[in-house]
Amino acid sequence: MSNSPRLNRFLARRFAAYIRFAYRTSTYSCEGMEEISAEIRAGRPVIMGLMHQRLMLSPFMFPPREEGDICSITSAAKAGKLAGLVQEEFGFQTVPLPRKQSHVALSRAIVGKMREGVSVGFAVDGPSGPSGVAKTVPLAWARLTGRPIYLTAFSARRGFRLGTWDRLFVPLPWTSGVILCERFAEDMPKKPTETETEALRLALETQLTALCARADTACGHSTPLL
Repeated sequence: MSNSPRLNRFLARRFAAYIRFAYRTSTYSCEGMEEISAEIRAGRPVIMGLMHQRLMLSPFMFPPREEGDICSITSAAKAGKLAGLVQEEFGFQTVPLPRKQSHVALSRAIVGKMREGVSVGFAVDGPSGPSGVAKTVPLAWARLTGRPIYLTAFSARRGFRLGTWDRLFVPLPWTSGVILCERFAEDMPKKPTETETEALRLALETQLTALCARADTACGHSTPLL
């Protein structure tokens, strides 16, 4: 990413064009999206969580924008800013996370968005890892808003992994794949203890890891891509 807003927007449009091309030339089955769509159409925003590795198809892992708005949390790093510009090409709102901003300040911003009826999407192991290790932040948002967390994952038969910290999975065009969504299985206490919070974090991480593995298996991968 450069210091030129014009060049950055150009790069974002090129990335978005590839994502659209790869998705539209392929066949993806979708499981579990109906429940999320029902919540959104009823004016009840949700919290969407995925692994950073599976961000490439995130524009298609949430109901269409005409059903409801969604806001993506992006990092202050150059790659995070570029990812935010790419998601804006698909109609996402974005909330940048300045390096010095506290989780409290971010949570206030997210609560404000959700009170406006905007859903929130977040890579649970972002913005910089460790890969596959969930943070507690989405749990705090669920507690503060009373809204559910839905987990989502995709996989494809043909694709490749980049040499980034998250081993970002890039699907190829003219392939087939799956998009899986399911509700986080645990209830959120109003005032969880540190022990309960850690148990919930681990449960979220375990469930999402299993969802990614199930998507990979459905696409013929003998071992999980995570």
